[in-house]
Amino acid sequence: MNFSLNHRSELVKKIKSFIQSAIHLCIIVMFFQVTELYAESTSANNLLEISPKQCVAVRQGQDCYVDIKIAWQTNAVGNYCLYSTEQTKPLKCWHQVTNSLFKKELVSNKNVTFSLKKQDGTEVLATAQLAMAWVYKKNSRSHSSWRMF
Repeated sequence: MNFSLNHRSELVKKIKSFIQSAIHLCIIVMFFQVTELYAESTSANNLLEISPKQCVAVRQGQDCYVDIKIAWQTNAVGNYCLYSTEQTKPLKCWHQVTNSLFKKELVSNKNVTFSLKKQDGTEVLATAQLAMAWVYKKNSRSHSSWRMF
């Protein structure tokens, strides 16, 4: 009888410990879900979409030519500027608007990131990337290493 009572007491302690661990885990998971939901809701208010999302050149390293369309939207009327990694100056700025559309012919041989910022340039509100792709990758060996025989 004594053995079963001790066994039962140990089992109850283990169950209590397990339940406490499960509760802590649930609290941690809920915290991360709330944090993620908050991050999605704040970033969802500002949108920056580009079309197309990819530019294809024949060979790696060659320039890619593309006509891009950039649409953006914010949740508040304000002064905003569109930037790219291709240049330091803004591509275009808008005053007292919540959204707009921008079109541009682009020539590049590397990925280009576009950013929507407040006109003072301090806060990035949204970003999108135009990715480069190639039909043929650059050969790693040079032509001078080829042999005729």
